[in-house]
Amino acid sequence: MIQLFSDQTEEGKKFRQNIRAYNNVFAFTSMGVYVDETINVRAGGIYTFRAQGSIYHKIGGLLLVDDRRPRYLQAYIYDIDHELQNRLLESEVLERGLVQKIQQILNQHNPFVQTFRSLGQRPDLPNCRLIIREQPSDRRQYSLPSASQVAAVIVGGGDDINPNGRDFIVQTVSG
Repeated sequence: MIQLFSDQTEEGKKFRQNIRAYNNVFAFTSMGVYVDETINVRAGGIYTFRAQGSIYHKIGGLLLVDDRRPRYLQAYIYDIDHELQNRLLESEVLERGLVQKIQQILNQHNPFVQTFRSLGQRPDLPNCRLIIREQPSDRRQYSLPSASQVAAVIVGGGDDINPNGRDFIVQTVSG
């Protein structure tokens, strides 16, 4: 991935030019916020926005609704055979080779992608919840969390789990 950020080839330039589209197509969630764009009216400088009100993340359900294309984390679980095509349909600026390269990097090195991939192989997916825990209050500010500190996938409903103290729980069907 680092090479894509510094590469001066045509591929590297296209990646950086359309970096938001590539980020969006591989995102697990979507950020929701009212954006005050008036701060960008000034000439020059980098893109900046000011968030007003609440900032939240839309993560969707683990299960697909109707015949819609997989979105966000669903893209890592469902229709793996057509994953590349599904991602390319999200934006016309995406390059097939770049999407394929990023997909391979994430499959090899991202523990969350690996967890969701293995989750998609389970026959009992409809009875599953993803619980993401809050950060411990005494954690070091810049310490990297381990995978066990970040998330747990509970198959079989997890009705005996007390959700108090959790940041959020993803049910199999959102609604």
